[in-house]
Amino acid sequence: MAAIAPSLSTSTQTRVSASSCKVEFRHGNMTLENPSPELLTMLIRELSGRGR
Repeated sequence: MAAIAPSLSTSTQTRVSASSCKVEFRHGNMTLENPSPELLTMLIRELSGRGR
């Protein structure tokens, strides 16, 4: 299960930003400090299954 800290809209027009993003996986966690908006958008797409 993945959890993304900020509440985000699914609209492709939304600008995504966060000072840090914590992603929780079944076998570990990952924290991104000052991720770019492009990286956050890609991460959200992949984790939600829309990147396929």
